[in-house]
Amino acid sequence: MTLSKRDRQAAVGLVRTNIEMLSETETNALLSLKSEIEEVTLQQLIARFADMIDKALPEARWQSFLMQNSFILSLAFAVPALMVEGQAYAGGKRLSGRGGAVTDFLCASASTGSLAIVEIKRPSTELLGANPYRGDDVFAASAELSGTIAQLLDQKLKLQRELPILKEASERYDIHDYGIRGIIVAGRTPEGNARRRSFELLRGAMTGVVVITFDELLARLEEIHAALGARPECTPVPTPASSII
Repeated sequence: MTLSKRDRQAAVGLVRTNIEMLSETETNALLSLKSEIEEVTLQQLIARFADMIDKALPEARWQSFLMQNSFILSLAFAVPALMVEGQAYAGGKRLSGRGGAVTDFLCASASTGSLAIVEIKRPSTELLGANPYRGDDVFAASAELSGTIAQLLDQKLKLQRELPILKEASERYDIHDYGIRGIIVAGRTPEGNARRRSFELLRGAMTGVVVITFDELLARLEEIHAALGARPECTPVPTPASSII
């Protein structure tokens, strides 16, 4: 049966207004419903992500998408991370007020507050040069990737210099410079063994900068979705003694 929009809203409202009672009497059903909602929502997000990758969308569209679904960016971190600000000022203005650096996203470790700058490019961004640099199996970083790395390093330097002032002005005393990291989300994993090897050698040699491709982020989302689908059924919760007649 397909519910109308009004009926769907009524069903959601009914659950919300009775959530406490349901948590006491229908614990297993509520947990199962939560799991199913998470799985369906993630499945829809994956489908949207996969559709966007195949379109020639501008960087601004990707920045907006990731701002709305900021947890995707946390998949680029080795530890749980939180978004601090989108289009964040990183410092560097001259006396004229010009020349300031603006990052796509400013994130922080959820546990330590250590900052990271995230730069978003496009899935179509070329990560390696079109032609081999040496022989036929050694490829250098593309001009666009090299330029993005230089831009990110400049933003890190300016943020490190001005962070105490920015923290004071914004009253954000929970963010810190414990070695500001840089993360670049760009392009897709190169095709062919030689190009993939060159790409891995390049990003493996980087210090303080991590490059992750759009298809790698998508793959991580798909892994999470697969794990949700493989979760064992919830263990029945014993009925509270007070509710036993």
